[in-house]
Amino acid sequence: MTAELSGTAASSRRVEIDGYVANVAFEPTYRPEQSPPMLRLLAGGAIRAGRKLRYLDLGFGLGTTVNVLAAACPGEYWGCDINPLHVAAARDLSRCAGTGVRAVQASFAELLERSDLPAFDIVVAHGVWSWVSEANRDVIVRLLQRHLAPGGLFCVNSLTLPRAARNLPFQRLMRLHRRLGEASSSGDLLESGLAFASLLQRAGAAYFAPESESGRLLEQVQNADPGYMAHEYLNENWHPALFADTAAALGRAGLRFAASADPISNCEELRYTKSQRAVLDTINDPALRETCKDFLRPKWLRYDVFVKSDGQVRPRRPRFARETRFVLAVSAAVALSDEHPAADGPVKFDGSPIREIVMTLATEEHRSRSFGQLVEAARSACGEDVVVRALMLLIDHDLVH
Repeated sequence: MTAELSGTAASSRRVEIDGYVANVAFEPTYRPEQSPPMLRLLAGGAIRAGRKLRYLDLGFGLGTTVNVLAAACPGEYWGCDINPLHVAAARDLSRCAGTGVRAVQASFAELLERSDLPAFDIVVAHGVWSWVSEANRDVIVRLLQRHLAPGGLFCVNSLTLPRAARNLPFQRLMRLHRRLGEASSSGDLLESGLAFASLLQRAGAAYFAPESESGRLLEQVQNADPGYMAHEYLNENWHPALFADTAAALGRAGLRFAASADPISNCEELRYTKSQRAVLDTINDPALRETCKDFLRPKWLRYDVFVKSDGQVRPRRPRFARETRFVLAVSAAVALSDEHPAADGPVKFDGSPIREIVMTLATEEHRSRSFGQLVEAARSACGEDVVVRALMLLIDHDLVH
């Protein structure tokens, strides 16, 4: 629940900062793809010798992710958010948990002017890039130029074309209705905006036809978290883009695409049919290749990892260190009954090498096992790369941690 819409202390006035609704808190979320171990697994990256990890979260929301990571992965953690509700929550959590997170209330431009910012090994931005103005995206690029260390990683999600274009008219309608509305609070405007869209639907608006994708969206958002809804549909800025355009903008900071932050998206044999992979294999340019993936399998959001590098970066498959440890989160029977809907047909989890991995992790009351031990357990069934893919599937389904 949000601070305003759940009835807890917050201003009921309409408050915007640079087109961003600032008196409604975003829903509490934890983003596992932003963890340092996962990012290094997917894209590499290194910490300079002789010091701890340095980590910056741009637009940290309620601060759940950055505080959890600070507690779990030693380092120096910073966060920046312009919403006072977010900053207060993040600071409270840091104080209670003793994480030492430096939660800064500032705009990105104000953060850029600070004289005490270090060089960061990892910078993350969830729900930011596509939801801020072009001027703010330029500031983010300058932050990365100045304060992301060489070899550092930037994890970012973004609204992706062509898929996100389908919802653009709905977002702009909600924003237009908000701009002209007379309600005094963001909660009232959200409610009245959805009521107005429903009114259009009942009047026979073809865009909101019940059987259409937009009609189904309107039905789904009626009960969505109000903090998420305010962030997604009431803000002035909502800018879907082709991956190539996002990569070009980040290229000005010396960033190169390294991997998808969604582990399964790096396994093309699971995401794309044989004929689709044949087309992708003819494309050498990384930006065009990734953009074409979004046409072959359109998706609403991308989660990507970029690395700061002077030269070309070749996207790589995930790699585990031999000592990386894993634990089974459910019973073996539950894990083996699952399956993954791959492009060429479902991958059933009761076959090799997933069966060998699960049964190894299920022994001795689910004691953790190293990647090296799991490779040995599955050696008769496959090679190391196939074990990595199997673990990615199990992790994606929340069966293994």
